[in-house]
Amino acid sequence: MKNIIVTLLLLASLVSCNTEDSKIKYSYSVNSQGMVRREMIARNAMTDTEIEMEGKAAFSADGNTITGITTGGFINYRDKEKELKITNSDGKIITNIKINDRKISLTSDTGKEIMADAARQVKKLQNKQK
Repeated sequence: MKNIIVTLLLLASLVSCNTEDSKIKYSYSVNSQGMVRREMIARNAMTDTEIEMEGKAAFSADGNTITGITTGGFINYRDKEKELKITNSDGKIITNIKINDRKISLTSDTGKEIMADAARQVKKLQNKQK
């Protein structure tokens, strides 16, 4: 009987840890220039994601690519060892992708996968806090 109870408790704790929204914190503010600043931190058994952004992101028609950010804005996305940074300096969009501090090409399969993951999470954050 003890084994059954322990097993059920263990299963219940694993299920609660694996829900996507179990450990997500959001913040939203407006800086002195009137630009919206959003942050999201998601930590649970499956993910360790952080997003920090200022401005409004634009996306491709299929939603898999971040195509832009407000002038003066930025997006910093990190998920475990993966990192994506996008900045807009005077209308010039600069995108950098890294895995374990090693630069990855945006056009590579890995780069496209990281961009799609980031786009999905950034869109979720941006839509949550309009």
